[in-house]
Amino acid sequence: MAETLVYACAGEPPSHGDWVEVPLGRRRVLGLVLDSSASASEPAPHGIDPERIRDICGRIQGLPPMDPEWIRFITFAARYYRRPLGTILVGLVPKWLRDLGNFTPRGKRAVSSLERLLTETGLTADASHCLSNSYQEPALTSAQQTTLAELRSPGVHVLHGVTGSGKTRSYTELARNILHANPSSQVLVMVPEIGLTPQLVERFRRAFPDVPPVILHSEITERERAKVWLLTASGKARLVIGTRLSIMTPIPQLRLVVVDEEHDPSYKQQEGMRYSARDLAVWRSRQLGITLVLGSATPSIETWAQIARGRYTRHRLADRATGEPPAPIRIIDTLRDPAREGLSEESRGAIARVLGEGGQVMVFLNRRGYAPVLSCSSCGWSSNCPECGVAVVLHRQFAANAARGGNGLWQLQCHHCGLTAPVPRQCPDCGDPDLQPIGRGVQRLEQTLTEAFPQARVLRIDRDTVRQGKALDEKIARIEAGEVYIVAGTQMLAKGHDFARMRLVVVADSDARLLNPDFRAPERLFATLIQVAGRAGRHGHSGSPAEVLIQTRYPQHPLYGYLSRQDVDGFAKAEMKERGTAGLPPYVHMAAIRASHADARRIQSALKDLREQLREHSAGEGWAVSIHGPVPRYPEVLAGRWRGQLLLEAASRADLHRLLAVSAFWVDGNRSFDPHLDIDPLEV
Repeated sequence: MAETLVYACAGEPPSHGDWVEVPLGRRRVLGLVLDSSASASEPAPHGIDPERIRDICGRIQGLPPMDPEWIRFITFAARYYRRPLGTILVGLVPKWLRDLGNFTPRGKRAVSSLERLLTETGLTADASHCLSNSYQEPALTSAQQTTLAELRSPGVHVLHGVTGSGKTRSYTELARNILHANPSSQVLVMVPEIGLTPQLVERFRRAFPDVPPVILHSEITERERAKVWLLTASGKARLVIGTRLSIMTPIPQLRLVVVDEEHDPSYKQQEGMRYSARDLAVWRSRQLGITLVLGSATPSIETWAQIARGRYTRHRLADRATGEPPAPIRIIDTLRDPAREGLSEESRGAIARVLGEGGQVMVFLNRRGYAPVLSCSSCGWSSNCPECGVAVVLHRQFAANAARGGNGLWQLQCHHCGLTAPVPRQCPDCGDPDLQPIGRGVQRLEQTLTEAFPQARVLRIDRDTVRQGKALDEKIARIEAGEVYIVAGTQMLAKGHDFARMRLVVVADSDARLLNPDFRAPERLFATLIQVAGRAGRHGHSGSPAEVLIQTRYPQHPLYGYLSRQDVDGFAKAEMKERGTAGLPPYVHMAAIRASHADARRIQSALKDLREQLREHSAGEGWAVSIHGPVPRYPEVLAGRWRGQLLLEAASRADLHRLLAVSAFWVDGNRSFDPHLDIDPLEV
C-alpha cells in the first residue's frame, strides 16, 4: 500500500487495525497495522531491501483496535484530499496518545499515565446506558412529529427549518430513538464553532441525564482529548458532540450523524488536510448506511443542488416552535437616512422605543476593532501592515491598560499575520499629529451606543472580549438574566442563541461583504443576515412588535429584496441559476494549487510553468480541465510572502482528480514554495 511503511514481525503477527510500537529512524513511534497478510516466506515488497526491513517492537496495550470501516473512511479522505495516508491515520490520534512515554511506568510508579487515564474513563465498565426520562422536554409540534417520522429512514436528510423552529428539539428526539433502539449505538452531533457547543451540550445533557455527552473541540487539553478519543473509539461514549474534527474520530457503532448549521464555512478545514467535514459526513453516512441530518435555516447552495438532483431529501419546518411569527425585516437606505456615528435616525428611534418597553436590542456589526484603518488627512497616509500590505485595524485596549495614558490605550493589529504595533504619535510621512480613524468597528459602535443611550447597559461580544467558551457562557447568562439591555456583537451572536426578551435587531452595516469579489459572498451574507434576524421576537412580549432593521447604501440590490421577504427558497433558486450560467460550483468541480514565496516574480514564473505543463498534459490525455492563473490570493502578501494560485475547473470530478495526481508531483518537488492543494475550496 502506497504512503505506508513495511515492518517485519518475529512472533505472532498483529491484526489489521492493531496499534503497535515501531522504530522510525532513531525514535520509537506509534503505528497502525493496515496489512498483516504477508508471511515471512514471502519475498519483500518490490524495491525494498529485505535487510533494511526492521521489526516492530510490539503491540500497544490499552488502545482499542481500529474498525476496518473507519480505516476505509480515512483512506478515502486521504486519497480525495491528496494527503499521505500514514500521516493522516496516525496524526488523527491525540498527541497525548502518540507520546509513548505515557505508556510506560516511570520511576517507582506502579502504573503508567495511560493506565491512569483508562481508569478515569472507566473503560472496563459496561458500555451500555439506560435512558432516563426524568427531564421533560418541550412537547413536539405536529410539524416536528411529521418530520421525525420521515427522518428515521437511512439516507441524507436536509432539515430546513426557520430560526426558532425547534431543529435542536428534533435532534434530541431523533437521537433518543437511535439510542433506545440499540444499547451499543453511538450518535455524533456536529456544530461549526466552539461558541455554539456549550448551549447545545446543555440541551443534550438535560435530554439525556444518564448518557453524558463527550465534547470534542480545539479548546480542550490534549489529555482531555485523549480521554474523549478513548471513550469514543471504544464505544463507551454513546453521544459525541464536536466541531469539524469529530467526523474524523473513530466511532465504531455510529448510527446517526447530525450536522447543525450545515451551511457554515467553519466546517471546512483551512490547514493541513483541507477537508470539508460536512462532505465527509455525507460519505461516512452512505458508507455505513445510516441517517445523516443536515440542519440549517439557510442550506448551502451545494446542498440545494443535491436536493434538486434527488440525492438529498428535504424536510421543512416553516414555523417557529413558540408560535411567534418571524420578525419583519425592514431595509433602511442610509443615503436618505444617514448613519450618524453608525446609526440612522430610524434605528436610534427604534432602539429608544424598545428600551422604553423593557425589551433588549442587538446591534450587529461583523467587524472587529475600533476602526478598519487609521489615516492622515493631510497627506493621505494610512495604517498598512508592512508584512502583508493590507490595512491594519485600530483597536482600543481593555481597561487594564488605561493606566498607561496617551496612546497606550490604542493599538494597531493586523488580522491576517497577527502583527501588533503602537499607534504613532504623528503621521510617519508628513509629521501631522492629527491622525483620524476611518470607518467603524464594533468597538466604536459600542462607544456610540453607550453615549447615545447612557441609561442602558451595553455589552460587547466579539473575539476580543470572548477568547474561550466559558467567557461566552458568562456573557450569554448576563443577557438571559436581563442584566444588559443592548448587545453589540459580531458573527459570534448570529446563530444558536435564544434570547427571550430580544425585540429588535439592527444590522449597522452589511455592505462590505456585499461587495466582496468572492462568488460565494452573497450566499454567506444572506445566510448571516437571516440568522441574525432570527434572534428577534422568538418569544411573546408586551409592547410593539419585534422587528429587524438593516442599514445599507444599496437598498435596490436583489439580495435585500429576498431578505425583506425572508424568501430563502427564492434566493437559493436565483443563486443556483446564476452559478449555473457562470459555470461555477456546484455545477463544476474546482481545486486550487496554492503557493507562496518572498520573491513574487519567482513564484509567478513557477506557477506559469506549472500551468503550461498541466494544460499540455490535460490536452494530451483528453481531460477536460480548465486551468486559470496564476492569480493572487487575498491578502496578496502575507507575512512577507507573495501568495498565488492556479484554479482548476472541470465538469468531470474524475478528470480533475487525475490532473491533481499529476500536480501532486510538483507540490512534492517544490517545498520551498510552501505549496498545497485545496480540493473544493471555499475561499476563491
